[in-house]
Amino acid sequence: MEQTREDISKSNSEAADWRSKVLLAQKEINVCEINVPRINGELEAAMAECKNRWAFVNRDIKAVMEDLEVMVSSSESARMHSSLQLVPAAKSLQVQTNAKDLASCVSL
Repeated sequence: MEQTREDISKSNSEAADWRSKVLLAQKEINVCEINVPRINGELEAAMAECKNRWAFVNRDIKAVMEDLEVMVSSSESARMHSSLQLVPAAKSLQVQTNAKDLASCVSL
């Protein structure tokens, strides 16, 4: 009879330990049930912001590429009209011109 009481006491103690672990797990689950929807909302907002910024970046890239085309076209036009003189510099080329030559290039 004494052995049975000890076994019951041991089982009750073990059951209490497991109940406390279940309660801790339920607490964590409850926290996650609250935080996950909030975090998902933040993620959606961040994704929308990234999509918006990506559109701005693409718009800016397009503008830069169009500007580059204009600059290349102007440079080629200026070279064809011989109003610029290319002078070699250290490791690159520098363009030397006067204001009158530059004005004639811009008016093309």
